[in-house]
Formats: sequence, structure tokens, C-alpha cells
Amino acid sequence: MPSAPWFRLQDLIRRKTLILGEVGSGKTRLTAEILREATKTLNGREVTAIDMAPPSLLLGHLKVGGRLHEYTLATGNVRYLWDPGIKPPRLSSRTPGEVLEAVRRNKAAIDAMLDEYLRNPSRVLIVNDVSIYLQAEPFTRLLKALEAADTVVANGYYGRAISVSFDAGVSEVERRGMQLLMRNMDRLIHLKRVIPPNPA
Repeated sequence: MPSAPWFRLQDLIRRKTLILGEVGSGKTRLTAEILREATKTLNGREVTAIDMAPPSLLLGHLKVGGRLHEYTLATGNVRYLWDPGIKPPRLSSRTPGEVLEAVRRNKAAIDAMLDEYLRNPSRVLIVNDVSIYLQAEPFTRLLKALEAADTVVANGYYGRAISVSFDAGVSEVERRGMQLLMRNMDRLIHLKRVIPPNPA
């Protein structure tokens, strides 16, 4: 029998919450738990999940990142927007040019999802891996989407573990974007420790 979640969904309603932390700290897993709880108490038509994440990958023996549908079936009960072409720019590239091209492609794909959301905003918006979008300015569409929802739960990478010598300034732009987001949120949940996988 699964254990009860440590958060209370009602504490997140009508607030804007940002979950942040290092690689492997459990940001996506926590967001998936929140989405699962939301589908138990809210009408699925009131919830949109925008998944900006690339697929999960292994760093050593640690599974990091990944899309919400890798963690929960609850994505099937809400409006779930995702794009299979999104890649992790720093970890999938070998040159600064490749990093910038991956960032450009990701931003175009995510802008399309944000536009789709803004055409018909839902009361609740859940965003997975918002830091991917924050690797290139401007952030206008994202900020409009966050403003359009009554309740926002977003997660993003905020750390130093992902570091390459050829990132073309992407890491600095991403960090500034996360800091901007932090200033515009009602609540920050900073996951500082690496959370081990749930037992099977």
C-alpha cells in the first residue's frame, strides 16, 4: 500500500509553487505525486500539465530527470502537453553550436505548447522541467502562462552538477531565469538531498 504524500494538496491550491534543486533530488517524482493527488480531487479538465523535459537518462547509477508520464499514469487524466523532440542541450551536444541549436529547437517546441495552453488556460497548471525553457530568453510566454493559472506547480534544475566547458552561456541564462521565477512564486520547495528510488 503506497504511503501518504508528505505534502497537502490544499496548501498548493491558489498558490504558485516552484520546486527546485540539484540533479537527482526528486523534483520530477514529487511533481508526479502532486499531479496524481490533483487528479484524485480535481476535475481533469481543470488541470494542464506541460512537460518540457527530455526523457530520463542515467548519470552513473542515478536516474535523472524524465517526463511525467515515466512516473505516473495520471497524465492520461489531464490535458498533457509534451514533445518527443526535446533534448537535454548540454548532455546531448559536443560543441557550443550544437548546444545552441538544441536550445533553439527546444524553445520553439515549448513555445508551441505554451501557445496551446494560452488559447484555453486551465485553473491548474503543472510544469515539468521549466529550466529547459529558461535556457534562452525571452521568457514572455512562460510568464503569461503562469499568470493565466490560479494554481501553478513547476519544477526546475537549480544547481551546479550539469557543467560543460562548451555550454555557450546557456547555464548562466538558465540560472538567471530560475532566479527570476523564484522571485515571482508564492512558495519555494528546495530539494537539497538526493532522494533514492521508491522500492518496487
